[in-house]
Amino acid sequence: MKRFGPIFKTATYNRWNDVDKLVFLKASLTGDAGQLLWDTDEASINTLDKLTALLRSRYSGSRQTDKYRSELRLRRRQPGETLSALYQDVRRLIALSHPSLPQDARDKVAVDCFVDALDDPDFALKVRERCPESPDDALNAALKLEAWTKDAHERREIETSEFRG
Repeated sequence: MKRFGPIFKTATYNRWNDVDKLVFLKASLTGDAGQLLWDTDEASINTLDKLTALLRSRYSGSRQTDKYRSELRLRRRQPGETLSALYQDVRRLIALSHPSLPQDARDKVAVDCFVDALDDPDFALKVRERCPESPDDALNAALKLEAWTKDAHERREIETSEFRG
């Protein structure tokens, strides 16, 4: 029930019964989880317990964490992708792939995964040399290095064009 926590807090506050909770949960489902309502026999989802059990069996457990761990292992920065977007996606995948890991351990894994996902060994080495303690530190180091590298390239281009001209 951990994943449905916000729904049940709302239900407690509003003094909803199980039928109210079921209706609200069904109305809240989107994407693949919402499609489950169309693909499933009504008798299999006509109570709160049945629906939450079906959702739990389909969307939780080791199969899902294994899937997210694989995605995390294979995650690489795409051409044109910002460092911030990469960082956010790595954080999302860390949370989904290691839900029971304590935060400090999760942060250590996130630093390594973020740096690996940079997909540029020289750039990754420069970020690692700064010994980031947290994912935020790794992002900040990468942002600074990227800005400095861009500035250096622009200066070289200006100097080269002045030399030619």
